[in-house]
Amino acid sequence: MYILKCLDGYEFVNNSCLSICGDVIIAQEEDCDEGNTIEFDGCFNCKYSCPLYCLNCQQGTCLQYQNYEQQLNMKLQMNCGDGLLQKQEQCDDGNDQVADGCKNFQIEENWKQVNVIMLKPQIQQFIIQI
Repeated sequence: MYILKCLDGYEFVNNSCLSICGDVIIAQEEDCDEGNTIEFDGCFNCKYSCPLYCLNCQQGTCLQYQNYEQQLNMKLQMNCGDGLLQKQEQCDDGNDQVADGCKNFQIEENWKQVNVIMLKPQIQQFIIQI
């Protein structure tokens, strides 16, 4: 008798390992996985998606909105704590946990941010303790 175990980010279903969308682990079959079901936020059902009113986007980031007013409105709707790093944030890990490297959208003392180049996503940001 063999016991099969799936890698992190996968679950065993019908004798195979299937990726778990919404677990915040980007599996090989997923473009992104931010752990929410918010449509038009850049990642939906673990695939990149364009924000609302976006004419041109790349990997879930809008490069060109239909007009300036829509661009301004979308920027105002962006939320801190959504797991998406925005210009005004040093980090956004999408949680309220303390001592995990990111607190109030600032990198905590004795931690640093490291960028790792991967296939999907192309650049993944990690915060590690130093």
